[in-house]
Amino acid sequence: MKLGIYTATFGAYDTPKSYPAGDYDVVVYTDDRSLQVSGATVRWADFGWLPPVRKARFVKALSHIWMSAYEATLWLDASMTIRDPAAMMFDVYRLKEQIAAPLHRERNCIYQEAKICASLGIEKPFVADAVARRYREENYPEGAGLHETGTLFRVNCPEVHRFNRLWWALIENGSHRDQLSFDFAAWKLKVPIGNLPAVDQNAWISQEKHLIPR
Repeated sequence: MKLGIYTATFGAYDTPKSYPAGDYDVVVYTDDRSLQVSGATVRWADFGWLPPVRKARFVKALSHIWMSAYEATLWLDASMTIRDPAAMMFDVYRLKEQIAAPLHRERNCIYQEAKICASLGIEKPFVADAVARRYREENYPEGAGLHETGTLFRVNCPEVHRFNRLWWALIENGSHRDQLSFDFAAWKLKVPIGNLPAVDQNAWISQEKHLIPR
């Protein structure tokens, strides 16, 4: 399996530092023409029609477009670095699902997450309310699961392409907080989600704080 690891940083939100060599390629998408990242191929991109908070999500959600040359992809938030490539590859290659992400460490419900995002000011309350209202209208159940998407594995296949397109449509037309739509999209399309290690229990990555809160 040819694995492509990728990330994106726009507007100096995060600055990837370096990636160790391994049996994979690393690609960084950015609007910073001067950015250089050791161990990665840097690709310039600027989606001027999108608000800054959605630019990285555009790349993140549509893995089949931006990483089409790879049989599988692993998204890592730009604030993350790889500590142990061998352990990472072991975890990835033993996955049986076409999509995998860590379970949320505190919640298991999108409706709860929507309330938290609104209360913390990381999403407008009327947007979070509209997202929750739509899901209720479609009979999406409470406590149906919640994943963190800072690390996200996907196989490049038609089922995942459908998932990606729906996920991006929900982000583009709803909340930019992609965790508010990830599990709903999986439920809607009946796509099972495998589990990756949570960030604080993950031996193969480390994470720094974002340079700019968003």
